[in-house]
Amino acid sequence: IERVPRFTLKSPVGEVELCTTYIDTILSPLFADPDRGIFLRWSNKEAVESKARKPVGRAKQPDAIINKIDQLSWSLSKGHGEAKVQEEMNNLYLLCTDLIRISIFNKDAIDFYNMNCMLGFQVVGHHITFYLTTLLCDALYVMAEVGHVDVPMSLEQVPAFLTSLDTLLIILNAY
Repeated sequence: IERVPRFTLKSPVGEVELCTTYIDTILSPLFADPDRGIFLRWSNKEAVESKARKPVGRAKQPDAIINKIDQLSWSLSKGHGEAKVQEEMNNLYLLCTDLIRISIFNKDAIDFYNMNCMLGFQVVGHHITFYLTTLLCDALYVMAEVGHVDVPMSLEQVPAFLTSLDTLLIILNAY
């Protein structure tokens, strides 16, 4: 919260600034645990599990990955995220494409790591929607929305954000 400006800015916020200044401030304390080697990374790099999938033309890197470190290398993925700035809020094609990408990243990770469930999140401006993807039976994956929160864009918006702490606790418990 210390990185967030005191008052809401009038100028637009770019994707990198949105992710590193505002979104990371809320999500890192929830999902990262350095003592256990778990980090939220805004790396925009190819996920290990995506390397197994080689279709032409498909982007293989999510905007964010929740990763575990194993022997000084990034290993197990525990979640994936995609982000868009507020100005893209009405571009349904891009938003749907990001949602499909999250589902594919999660499906690949479930298969690659033999996991039961994977967390996904989609950021659109200051709004974050969280999803859980699970393999119900052979070849049947289900992705369900589990909650959404509005991230404070300034310190003056923090009191309104506090009303969504129960939603964050539910998401953290599911994670």
